[in-house]
Amino acid sequence: MIAALLALACAPKAAPAVVAPPVEGPPPPPSERVLLDGTEPVIGNASATITIVQYSDFLCVHCAKGFEVLAAYTDTHPDVKLVFKTFPLSMECNPELGVSTIPDRCTLAYVAECGARAGRFRETAAAIYSDIATLGAAGATPDALAKIAGRAALDPVALQGCVADATVRDAVMADAHEGMRLRIRGTPSFWLTRDGRPGFELFEGDPAQVVTRLDQWRTP
Repeated sequence: MIAALLALACAPKAAPAVVAPPVEGPPPPPSERVLLDGTEPVIGNASATITIVQYSDFLCVHCAKGFEVLAAYTDTHPDVKLVFKTFPLSMECNPELGVSTIPDRCTLAYVAECGARAGRFRETAAAIYSDIATLGAAGATPDALAKIAGRAALDPVALQGCVADATVRDAVMADAHEGMRLRIRGTPSFWLTRDGRPGFELFEGDPAQVVTRLDQWRTP
């Protein structure tokens, strides 16, 4: 039920609603580790002692809000960093999900990965999320991708080539596979950890809950 509600909430008004299939079993225990290999996009101080891992779909309005809120939080709290992983709600690049939806979700994930490779992930993600309603309605057309490239200060020709790169697609699928291992039930999904503390705490959907927890951790 939670998967269905979260997926519905994350579908833009102009796009078809997406209902994720039921995930077998509860989320993993707090001791379960999110695997980070150091190649993920990081917003904030890379040496921060508190880490937020956000799993997101790029046509998810609540993911957009979570990204906005938590990226801004890292701007004023240098002991916190935001690590981003993609979890597209489409089996084109997330085959274990078992749901076939508009492939634009995958295309936008590829664009974000390309932005990361160009050192412009935050700008690219912000450009995508700022136009989420139009992208949900009209799709990730060449003109839409050129618009994203302009907003993120990316070379539009290089971006087109990058989106078609097999290694970019493999990177997105690797994030999606990791999300399925963690039995993510919807997006956004936030995983929090801090130095000296084993495992992660899971928060689903509401970035305000994440901010509350971060403030608790940071209060002497």
